[in-house]
This record gives sequence, C-alpha cells and structure tokens, in this order.
Amino acid sequence: MSINVGIVGLGFMGRRYTEFLNKLDGVHVTAVCDIRPDVARECAEMVGAQAFAEAELLATSPNVNAIFVCTPEDRHESVSLAAIGANKAVMIEKPLAHSLRSAQAIMDAAQQKGCAGDGWAPCCASSRAGQPRDVPSLLGILAMC
Repeated sequence: MSINVGIVGLGFMGRRYTEFLNKLDGVHVTAVCDIRPDVARECAEMVGAQAFAEAELLATSPNVNAIFVCTPEDRHESVSLAAIGANKAVMIEKPLAHSLRSAQAIMDAAQQKGCAGDGWAPCCASSRAGQPRDVPSLLGILAMC
C-alpha cells in the first residue's frame, strides 16, 4: 500500500521532508505548495509532483492522503484547518501554532473530526474512506526523525 503525501511550505524543513519522504518505499510526494511559485515548481519537478500555489487547493486534491504542514507557524492554522476539513491526515511541524488561540482552533477542528494526537504526533490521521490505514504509523515514525 502506498501513501500520497502533500508538503505545504518549502522552506528549510519543507524541503527536508520532501527529500526524506521521497526516498521511502511506499510513500509518494504527489503535491507541493509554496507561496513562491518558482520554488513550488522547482521542488515539484525534482520529485515528480504537482505544484500548487494555494494550500487549500492541495488539501482538496484526490491525489493526496496526508499533508505535512511546514509553513512558518503563523500560517499553520489556515493550512491545518483546510487539511483537516478535507479529511486528510495531517502532520504539523513544531511548534503547533504561533498562539494558544490558534493551537486550540487546530485541536478543536481535529477533535470534531474524531482525531487528534499530542506532541509531535499526527494531528488528524483517521482511516476514512480512501485513506490508507497505515498513515498514522508512518507519521509516527517520521515524528521520531
């Protein structure tokens, strides 16, 4: 079984995740997104993914099962809420958010969907239709890297 992953935010950590995930058997980076279109295109070409200019569009892509949020923390809330709303598994790079209010909004959304992790665990990783059941274990392994 393979997992199709989207990466949002292609700064230092986003590029590291993209390179690392692309080397794992059974993981395919199928979508990348950055506010800098040239960076998104370059990274997409490097791994054979689709480039997106908006995280909300990446979140609704049927070619993505899990989303890694690697944007600056002041943008985590909007990206995470879009991903959770689209029923994707979500891994949010630490810190969870830039404010307590923002962190609470992310956790509330995840809990409303019936899923939430703690610490650096997946925020939302359920086994909804069309989503591989091993997404949570993959994300858990990545959290230890």
